[in-house]
Amino acid sequence: MSRASLRVMTSTSTDSPELVLLDQLVQDFQGVLLSIHAACQKVDAPAEARHAIDLSLDRADQVLAKWRDRVRSSDDTETSSGTR
Repeated sequence: MSRASLRVMTSTSTDSPELVLLDQLVQDFQGVLLSIHAACQKVDAPAEARHAIDLSLDRADQVLAKWRDRVRSSDDTETSSGTR
């Protein structure tokens, strides 16, 4: 799993409660992914199985990033248009 792609969101006092919760959810889920990755490194599994797990973990990281960015973008649009 590529750790370079791991991005941590930080909340500010101006963030909505929803964004703060999303930040916490993303960080918690990334922690779960890291735990799975660490456990997989300890298991004596064939290279093919490890590769499949790594691909799945990378995909999970990409999905988290995509949705985090969508929510951030949506929040930025609402804030700049004054709908909040």
